[in-house]
Amino acid sequence: MLTNIEGLRKLAQKAATQENNFAKKPFLDPDGLTSSFDVPSLRAIWEISDLRPAPQTIEHVKYLETLEKKGRILTSAQIIVLALSRRDPGI
Repeated sequence: MLTNIEGLRKLAQKAATQENNFAKKPFLDPDGLTSSFDVPSLRAIWEISDLRPAPQTIEHVKYLETLEKKGRILTSAQIIVLALSRRDPGI
């Protein structure tokens, strides 16, 4: 488990790259045909890692927590957003 911000940022960069690679590849999810590109999560990675999240980012984190509680499968970027939002600010 990563505990420092540099490790989380590296993992976030990898997640962002993966999400961008899949951005134009549609897939069938439980709600129908969609794209894996998740702009709010990619933006949230950088805002949360800098400890300056915008109000819409805070709302996005709450939305992701709701999805997680419902047992939905999260993308790698969404998982990173949740990990960053739960870390100790001193790390």
